[in-house]
Amino acid sequence: MLAVGVLMGLAQAPAARAADDRLVLTGSSTVAPLALEIAKRFETRHAGVRV
Repeated sequence: MLAVGVLMGLAQAPAARAADDRLVLTGSSTVAPLALEIAKRFETRHAGVRV
């Protein structure tokens, strides 16, 4: 649940760092579909950012 909270916070935060910064998620494969959906929404809201 902590990871979901962190991801949701990232989805709301403005892109403040350079494009070469990376966030690597590790953990259960059951979280992968949720992380993918959050990444898609983040990219939609932040043009030019690739997750």
